[in-house]
Order: sequence, then structure tokens, then C-alpha cells
Amino acid sequence: MEKIQGMAAAMLDFAAEYAAKHEIDNNETITALAHTYVIYGFAVKLEGSSDEELKAAMIECVTASADHMMEMSADAEKA
Repeated sequence: MEKIQGMAAAMLDFAAEYAAKHEIDNNETITALAHTYVIYGFAVKLEGSSDEELKAAMIECVTASADHMMEMSADAEKA
């Protein structure tokens, strides 16, 4: 998990710098990162997986990640 968090932090640092330099708002930045995620997912799609299966897996991953971040936010607010 440490490697994943490190890669995420590096990508977010780049995205924040790029967004500030090019005056891109938060919604546009999130959309760009989402496009990157989907493009990468389709580029490395496992053989035998349909596009619908890939889409479902991506939605499940994003939902789990968003739920985790919401839990962390709630825990931080309690502290």
C-alpha cells in the first residue's frame, strides 16, 4: 500500500502544479484524472474481460476509494 500511496501522492503533486500553472479548476482537474484512470484501465484491460466488466470493476474501485476517504475525513473531524 505504501508504493500505491507514494504513486498517488506524486500524481497529485503533478496535477496540482499543472492545474495552478494552467488555471484549471478543481472539477476540471478531477475530470482529467478520471480520464487518465479510465484510459489507463482500458489500455491494460485483461484479455477475456469485456468492456462492461472493466467498467464495473472501475466503478467498484472508485466507490471503495471514495468510501475510504469519507471514513478518514469523518474520523479526522472527530479527533
